[in-house]
Amino acid sequence: MVIPCWAQFPERPKPGFTSIFLQLARGYNDAELTRDLASFDSRLLIFLRRLRRIEITVNTGANTLNPKVLTRLDISSTITELAIANDVAKYFVHRQTATDLPREGRRPGITSSDILLAFPFESNGRDAQPIITRQPLFSFLPIRNYGFPVILHSYVIVVGNWMLTSYALVFTASRLPPGRKS
Repeated sequence: MVIPCWAQFPERPKPGFTSIFLQLARGYNDAELTRDLASFDSRLLIFLRRLRRIEITVNTGANTLNPKVLTRLDISSTITELAIANDVAKYFVHRQTATDLPREGRRPGITSSDILLAFPFESNGRDAQPIITRQPLFSFLPIRNYGFPVILHSYVIVVGNWMLTSYALVFTASRLPPGRKS
């Protein structure tokens, strides 16, 4: 778990950038941490509107990770390109707003939420072909892979299988003709 604590930054931050320094807990497993950071999922950048670049550097002495740079480029309002080094992936991103959400104590005052669908595709410049593979479910961070062929993201409260039921209800409600409730 990450619990923020404001402190003096140990290095000079890059001007115009946000820098985060994580102090590790006693007894952490540096091999596990290095493995987790090396597998950081670039698809997370699709849903973080203002974040365009993440650079991960780990140097624990025994386990060192070469700097890993993840970037996001919005080609248009619906096409997003993600890159890790020379590995580039493109996504068609669709945003749907669900309104009139039920009250939830852990989400006070929230009555609407955006649901984003990101469809991976390949393009040779002229033609686009969908990439049909299992994609993860996100709620700002990756939650789990349920086998959907599209990346789903929404501000959901994870409570067992209720999450999937909530998605189904929201998609059904968002696709009904105007004025129809069920």
